Amino acid sequence: MARISVTVDPSLERYVDRLLKSSTYQPIVERLVDEAEDIERQARETWPVSRTIRGAPKKKPHSRDQFEVVVEVTPSRLQVRLVNAAEYITYIRSYLTGLTDDEQRRLVRLRRGEDFMDRLLRVRSGRRRSALTTLISRPARRALPDLLRDLGADLRRLASHGTR
Repeated sequence: MARISVTVDPSLERYVDRLLKSSTYQPIVERLVDEAEDIERQARETWPVSRTIRGAPKKKPHSRDQFEVVVEVTPSRLQVRLVNAAEYITYIRSYLTGLTDDEQRRLVRLRRGEDFMDRLLRVRSGRRRSALTTLISRPARRALPDLLRDLGADLRRLASHGTR
């Protein structure tokens, strides 16, 4: 599950507190947060992780464990972002991007009678893909039209029927 933090302009704290609890804006904020958490969950499942020769993840903090959903409220906008605290996140390019944890483990594991170069050639087939672009940016861009359509319908419904 993603961690969630809310950043608010200091002059708006009381207003934002009421706004986020109101029946009008609460479903919209929840929908935006749910969409960000869904993208984070899908990315986490197929995020490339450095592994040992036996296929187990190396014992270190991984970038896939450092995601956070940030809700930012300023006078002009409400913004929900997916943020990763790892400094090297933009540099992650891997042949394992998009493979599930089990697929990565099976592909990386050194098989009986196989030397390290055979394993290296097997793992490095295909092309290296950016994890940030492939697993975060593209899915978010693809989900945007449907999300805007749904939120637009919700706002029209609220405007025409009140907050019932």
